[in-house]
Amino acid sequence: MPLDKSKFVVVWEFKSEKRLNLWQPYSAQISELIERAYDKKLTCVCLGDVEPHYSDQVVYFGCLEQRKEDSVGKEGSIGHVIYQLAVANDCCSFISRNTS
Repeated sequence: MPLDKSKFVVVWEFKSEKRLNLWQPYSAQISELIERAYDKKLTCVCLGDVEPHYSDQVVYFGCLEQRKEDSVGKEGSIGHVIYQLAVANDCCSFISRNTS
């Protein structure tokens, strides 16, 4: 069942293996691009479509990875965090994390 986007916020993240395996959120624009592609059940999406400095980066949904287009190796894992909006309190509460 799809999320009611008026009640939830989905934030896409990547795990940087070069930065101590910490999860870091993508920008709002990248996160929205990834979420739209994910909702459409696409197999991958090019991040350069919204941010030129990511022009060679592709997210693959089958394995939840981000890779350089011209590279065979894994760049890093991706995943998303779902937050439920708490309208009365003007804040968000963590619901779940889906990561590889």
